Formats: sequence, C-alpha cells, structure tokens
Amino acid sequence: PGEVADAFAAAAASVQPSRNESFSRTIMESWLAGTAVLADARGDVVAWHLRRSGAGLVYEDDHGLARCLQLVAEEPGAVRELAGPGRDYVLGNYTWDAVLDRMEESAEALL
Repeated sequence: PGEVADAFAAAAASVQPSRNESFSRTIMESWLAGTAVLADARGDVVAWHLRRSGAGLVYEDDHGLARCLQLVAEEPGAVRELAGPGRDYVLGNYTWDAVLDRMEESAEALL
C-alpha cells in the first residue's frame, strides 16, 4: 500500500481512461496522494466525481487528452493545485464513517 501511495504522489497526474468505471478507487487514491486526475468525459460516473470535486480535468476525445497532457507538461504546478479539493472530497465523502452514516440514513428513510 505504501508503494502505491508513493507512486500516486510522485505522478504529475493520474489518467483514468475507462468509460465504464462505476467507482474508481484509483482516482480516490490519486486525490489522497495529492495528484490531479484526467478522465474521459464519456465515463459518466468518474466525470461526475471530477466535476463534483473540481480536482481534475475531463477530456472528450484524443485531442482533448493531448491538450490535458500538454497542460500537465507545461503547467505542472497548476495541475498539482487541482488535486487539493480532491483530498477534501474523499475525506468528506468516502471514509468508512461517512459511507456508513449515509447507508444508515438511507436504511432509516426506507423504514
């Protein structure tokens, strides 16, 4: 686990190209390590997390991905700053306590 976190922390950005992710642990790990995420806008759930958190960039096609990668290469500090809200997003929404509290609230609402 320490090596994975170190790898995410050392990365200039993390790319999540899947259009089929329902929940991407790798983007959450990236944000916890202080790394911004680039993701395919056609992957609805991952793109939703990026827009909601503000902690990365989405691209629509290969040209958009190339522009994102160019930004990573030319403005690494600006891209690194994008990751800041991601850590807060994960800690605020996806810790065990936060998830279990929401599940309990949902179960109580059903009853």
